[in-house]
Amino acid sequence: MNEKLVERIKQYTNNLEDKENSYYYTTQEGPRFIKIVRKDKGISNSGSAHAFVEKETGKLAKSASWNSPAKKKNGELQSKYNLLDDDSFELLLKQSDKYGGHLYVR
Repeated sequence: MNEKLVERIKQYTNNLEDKENSYYYTTQEGPRFIKIVRKDKGISNSGSAHAFVEKETGKLAKSASWNSPAKKKNGELQSKYNLLDDDSFELLLKQSDKYGGHLYVR
């Protein structure tokens, strides 16, 4: 897997970390996407899909469900940021918050 993409995912999830330490982020790799999962501390099997990163392109998309990212009507990935693009990644770090509002495409 792309080393730059792995490092950018780490930077992004560190940027989202809860200051009260009530949750943390992990990743799960699939064939096409890397799922970013928000887990609650103290609850072993609790978690929610925060976002998906397309491995091939680096596009970051909000999750539509536990198993899939949000897509447009034509089936294209609904993405506002690209983790492999330097300008897009810097914008993501500035606009991101722990609630995921920055992932909505307007």
